[in-house]
Amino acid sequence: MEIVIILLSVYLLSQIFLIIQNKKIMATQEEITQALTDLTAVVVKVGEETKATLQKVADLETALASQADVSPALQSAFDALKEQVGIVDALVPDAPSA
Repeated sequence: MEIVIILLSVYLLSQIFLIIQNKKIMATQEEITQALTDLTAVVVKVGEETKATLQKVADLETALASQADVSPALQSAFDALKEQVGIVDALVPDAPSA
């Protein structure tokens, strides 16, 4: 799901660049403003979903740690998920501490 949102964000961003450069799409300032507003909403959604996913992974890690005997298949599946979530999380820098 997050990959779809990221791809949508990239697509919207590319459309904004086309609008700004007037290569394919002629646009008014209002249209550019709307495109930027739409992209901002997508980016906020990506951030919220990424934060929720990171929490789910942390919760799964806690649940896994409480298991007496974790099968290699379960551990491998969790490790693969954690690695992929880490890759996606690394795409966006953390917000500076206040």
